[in-house]
Amino acid sequence: MRIYILLYLLSWSITSFAQQVKFYAETDAQEIVLGSYVDIKFILENEDGQNFKPPPFKDFDIISGPNRSSSMSIINGRVSKSLSYGYSIRSKSIGQLQVGSASIQTSSGQYYTRPISIRVVKAQKQDATQLDDIFIVTECKDTKAY
Repeated sequence: MRIYILLYLLSWSITSFAQQVKFYAETDAQEIVLGSYVDIKFILENEDGQNFKPPPFKDFDIISGPNRSSSMSIINGRVSKSLSYGYSIRSKSIGQLQVGSASIQTSSGQYYTRPISIRVVKAQKQDATQLDDIFIVTECKDTKAY
């Protein structure tokens, strides 16, 4: 009987240390200027994933990606891991554009990210006074190098 109680307590403590599985998307900017790029990552936490399917980037050009990254840490017996797929994308037009959902398969099921909205604006024109060239001259007075 004591062995059953011990096994039950052990299995309960292991499941209480288990981390929740998360799959989400994040970006480094919510608003960009037309012609510039934005980085977007699709991150899976606390689970191994396979068959990653990125969203269709119909309003964007892919500059780089997918760039895959993974990490794992064990702190005081608690294991956490992370798997991410990153892209650098550039918008094709102005307006409120959307990056759709990505998906990934894990041992506990299929996961999807929420879509992300990115606002693309036109660049502001600068005054002619702000566009003046700057010319700098530097001189070395010492003849010895150290």
